Amino acid sequence: MTDIIRKTYPLSKRIVALVYKIFLKLKRKIYYKQNIYLMKTSREQPLLAVEIDNMFEVIKVSKTYEQQLRNYANIHRSSIHFEKNIEYRLERKDRFVGYAVLDIVNDEIAYLSWIDLKMIQLTDAQYKKGLNPEQAYFFDDHCVPKYRRMGLHKRIFYDRINYCVNNNIEEIFIAIMNDNEIAINNLSKFNFNKVMSIGVSPLI
Repeated sequence: MTDIIRKTYPLSKRIVALVYKIFLKLKRKIYYKQNIYLMKTSREQPLLAVEIDNMFEVIKVSKTYEQQLRNYANIHRSSIHFEKNIEYRLERKDRFVGYAVLDIVNDEIAYLSWIDLKMIQLTDAQYKKGLNPEQAYFFDDHCVPKYRRMGLHKRIFYDRINYCVNNNIEEIFIAIMNDNEIAINNLSKFNFNKVMSIGVSPLI
């Protein structure tokens, strides 16, 4: 995987990308905006599944995969991420639906994401909004770095949309930082439209 990245992205481009990433992190410490986007699914049909490598399996998150989820949290998130977030969501099946990609060769989580059926909650922006039964909120998408650029995000995004379509959910919300141009461009392919912008000043 590392060799592929090195061949695809010359050293100069990787340095520029790293510098830009550091710049964004510093900028976000001062001020940024969380933009909330909306997609209406009432006329959508289920999407065709995106093909991924056969070393992967798409799973609906449950306690069956508790050990893999613990390992993922401890290695790639934080020491308290499992207890504070994942375990909390697993216990509230009426509110949260999790989709993940499992590397079946190494028995580890490669990608994890969630759907909230009850609320849009932006902790950093101190924003909460309740949802009705026809609405859902996509959040906490995370790909383990070594599995990036393997089509996992697109596959899980499609699977979550299909879940909503199949469960009569007509509106999907998602929050994206205003400087995340790649994510914003991807949303435009699914007819997401910005409905709200919230300013965040972390140092205040």
